[in-house]
Amino acid sequence: AAHLTTDESFLWEQLYGMHMTIVEENAQSVQDGNTEAQAAYDEAVDQALDCLKHIVTISPTNKEAWTQRMQMLEAKEDYRSMARGYRTMLRVDPYNMQTIRDAATMFAKRRDDLERPIEWFVAAIEFYNKQAMDLAEQAAGQAHRNALAELANQGMDENVDLGAVSDEEGQIDEEWAAYFAANPDKTVPMDDLGGYSYSDLNMLAELRLLRSEYEMGVVDIKRGARFVQGRGREYQWEDNELVDTEDDEYPVSADGGENGLPIELRIKLGQFRLLLGNEDVAKTHIDALHTLDTAAYEDLYTDVAETYAEVGHVELAIDIYEQLIAHPETNQPSVWE
Repeated sequence: AAHLTTDESFLWEQLYGMHMTIVEENAQSVQDGNTEAQAAYDEAVDQALDCLKHIVTISPTNKEAWTQRMQMLEAKEDYRSMARGYRTMLRVDPYNMQTIRDAATMFAKRRDDLERPIEWFVAAIEFYNKQAMDLAEQAAGQAHRNALAELANQGMDENVDLGAVSDEEGQIDEEWAAYFAANPDKTVPMDDLGGYSYSDLNMLAELRLLRSEYEMGVVDIKRGARFVQGRGREYQWEDNELVDTEDDEYPVSADGGENGLPIELRIKLGQFRLLLGNEDVAKTHIDALHTLDTAAYEDLYTDVAETYAEVGHVELAIDIYEQLIAHPETNQPSVWE
């Protein structure tokens, strides 16, 4: 009956529930080593996955079904099917940041086709940047129209042309409209827009490092952080993102302020600069790490040590490894390797 119903998912959802009941009933016996239970368990999992495949085919926007399917595929370590699933999900909803994050994590873990999650991140970032710009300009335009209307109401210019007033005029908060009118270099911060975050930029930077795309990594961090901070219309920085080898837009002294960077992005920027041969500014970025607890930021210390070793600064790498070894919490076999 389910196969004959090509445009309804409710029968497949019922079948999925039935198969998952079998999975749950056999889970403990599987742990106890019961081979018959294992066979029933495996068959039910495969059938449940088939049901979910039909559900998302009928309803591609069913996020719950996609989530369940991805979790089950990951448990089976079926990364090929996961990759196909993420590609399908992002064709339907290409700017869903959570899906992009999940996909990037899987692709990075497998070190497979890293160019694809980079493309997804870049497309989403460009989309949200444009939204931030458009909304700021729309808000400033609304403030301008409001000011003209006030002048007209006061009889100061009876012939003023207010232009076409769209139905969306009242949807922008008046305080935001006034803010963008008074601050022509600002854009809607990503937190308010519901776009990407510093964490997303950090994930993208990790992917750029894996693909040795150091110049693009610098641009991603500097441009992305500018929009996260709501400074997207500060056009004076755009042409200098790469050539400004001093990274004057993001001085270390500004960390915690408007132009500050989270330490993760500060260190990534330092790594990119080091790998590009800009050693002085790289050291400035990396030195910010040495004020922080070694155990709490073990991953960053390890990343910097590996980058120092990669560019031939073996003594600097050894200094960091010795710092890690000196702490019981970070004195792990992986450091000695």
